[in-house]
Amino acid sequence: MPKKVKKLKGKAAPLTPLERLQSLSLVSRISSEIESHLGLSDKTLSEFIIHLAETTSSSSSATADEGARSFHVALAENGADLPREVAGHIYRMVLEMSPRIARRRQKAEEKRKKAAAAAAGPGGSGAECEFPGLAGKNTDCVPLADGFFEIDRAPGPSGGGRRPPDERRRPEDDRRRPEDNRRRPEDERRRPE
Repeated sequence: MPKKVKKLKGKAAPLTPLERLQSLSLVSRISSEIESHLGLSDKTLSEFIIHLAETTSSSSSATADEGARSFHVALAENGADLPREVAGHIYRMVLEMSPRIARRRQKAEEKRKKAAAAAAGPGGSGAECEFPGLAGKNTDCVPLADGFFEIDRAPGPSGGGRRPPDERRRPEDDRRRPEDNRRRPEDERRRPE
């Protein structure tokens, strides 16, 4: 029997098992980055840095560069002396790999789509508003009138007494015999030099 998950007020829903694996992968990547730059290998420190990056990304609505700057400032306020390039690299890594940020982006995208659908009106998508003639409902085939092909047979400017489609010449009727394709000596005499 599946467990019922209560959503706490003001708190995000718990991570799914796949998101937990993604989060653990992110923690190990940040741990290895910190170890290579500072010589420290601490999981708790990595989780704290990830938390700082996630809160910085949620508070900064501007570009990734401005978010990286504010993340560097937040690290400096908490006593971490990392070079700006390293802080920016860690920040971008968290932005790419964090399941919480991915979830937040997905919710923002859904909100944006709902707002666009609401702005389009009750008719549906924005394309229907831009091109109303192309947004018509599909209809059944229109049956051809009796005598439709009679126009094609009629003499005069429109029909010209042409044969109906089933009586027209076929490509195999136009094939030449192989002896017709060979060169004749009289053809060479006629050719100007």
